[in-house]
Amino acid sequence: MKLFLYGNLAEAIGREVDLAVAPGATVGDARRALGEHFPQAAALLGDGVRGCIGDQIVADDAVVSEGAEMAFFPPLSGG
Repeated sequence: MKLFLYGNLAEAIGREVDLAVAPGATVGDARRALGEHFPQAAALLGDGVRGCIGDQIVADDAVVSEGAEMAFFPPLSGG
């Protein structure tokens, strides 16, 4: 799957990552796989990081369909 990263995740890993996950994988599975492949960023993938499929923010139990584009957004601050 193509995974897009933003904020401090993009700084630690890069803006785009191709990540291999099993069919029927969830956003949580992708989060764990990303942390395993990029241990330097594992601490950045905490609960405040939101997963998105397409243009929708989804929960960690959402299934990522084959060919879907996914993103992780760290918490935002500012006004």
